[in-house]
Amino acid sequence: MEENYIDHETDALLEHIRPYFASEYLKKNFSREYLAKDKHEGETDHEYLEELSRFQHDGHEFPLPSLLDLTPSFTTLEKGGVLSGADLYEIGALLAASEDLYDLLYDKKEYFHLNDDALDLNSLPPLKRDITASIESDYTVSDNASPTLHEVRNKIRSVEHSLSNIMNTYKNRYASHLSSATVTLKGGDEALPVKTSDKGYVKGSVISYSNSGDTVYMVPYEVIDLRNKLSSLKQEESTEVMKVLSDLSQKAAKQLKILHRDYEIYLTFDRYCAALIFGNSYKG
Repeated sequence: MEENYIDHETDALLEHIRPYFASEYLKKNFSREYLAKDKHEGETDHEYLEELSRFQHDGHEFPLPSLLDLTPSFTTLEKGGVLSGADLYEIGALLAASEDLYDLLYDKKEYFHLNDDALDLNSLPPLKRDITASIESDYTVSDNASPTLHEVRNKIRSVEHSLSNIMNTYKNRYASHLSSATVTLKGGDEALPVKTSDKGYVKGSVISYSNSGDTVYMVPYEVIDLRNKLSSLKQEESTEVMKVLSDLSQKAAKQLKILHRDYEIYLTFDRYCAALIFGNSYKG
């Protein structure tokens, strides 16, 4: 009976501490497995928490960013897969955290455990730089990720600008031949509502007729050419984005052992920080 009560209390405490974690991984996976299993582990936990408490009491901030669960990304890399922009951005955030924590703790020898773990961190500057330069905060691939991507996107913007103005130009040019002064959407694309009797005056392709047959909907050939060009450029863009993601993923895969280690240390710091904050606030 007493054992069941203790189990219940332990499970309740585990649930209460989850919101205090910075990492999604521990929020989802924190369990009894993380609790001290013997006297030695218990002493280590106590020393770690004492150091962290003293560190903060001495006026130091302990920066731990919120990170998504990186274990699926690591599994993808182990299998030779390609990470998404979001996955790579989170790896970049891990490396940034590693750099910040190392800079904060590398010379703080009076905090043995904190210092010892920090000295094992490696922010992998070349990989961190490449990810930062290539992946935006909204997880999209930056224009500057590669010269080819920069060039293709400039062309896309140019064509899109041309398309945004060209239908009005044709509407004005063929005004006397139109059945309406309004450019019409047909199948998701803009088309000119041309009088059926005047369709020979408009250089373009017929895509539809009105129910009455009095109006024919036409797209000027120049517009068709620009749309085809835009479609081709969008395909080039997608291909180049995939090349960038693949290249960054291969670079990350080569550093997987270090990434695993950095993540383990980050989770250790997160576990003790959460335990300290929870312990200071718990009124159970």
